[in-house]
Amino acid sequence: MGGIIRGINNISNLYNKIFTSKANVWVEFYDIVSYQLNECVVFAGREKGSFSNDKDTIELNIRTTRFFAYFKGNWGQIHHHGSIDDSELLKKYQAAVK
Repeated sequence: MGGIIRGINNISNLYNKIFTSKANVWVEFYDIVSYQLNECVVFAGREKGSFSNDKDTIELNIRTTRFFAYFKGNWGQIHHHGSIDDSELLKKYQAAVK
């Protein structure tokens, strides 16, 4: 959301805030490339979609990378990076999700 968030509790709190709010978020991951090693995989691509709440509807266009690792019998996302290239769109999105 325009910053760095570390720690599972902080990340969980952010996603919980978004998904339990009145906001409607939809994204589609496309133009994907993947890189796989023994017990990890990286997906890089783009996300398009929209964010809407009572006041705003914002079309999203995000470059994104997601890193997953296999640990103790389960796959888990251990890193996610997303960038909104359009600075005005980023400011509008950040203001809307506050």
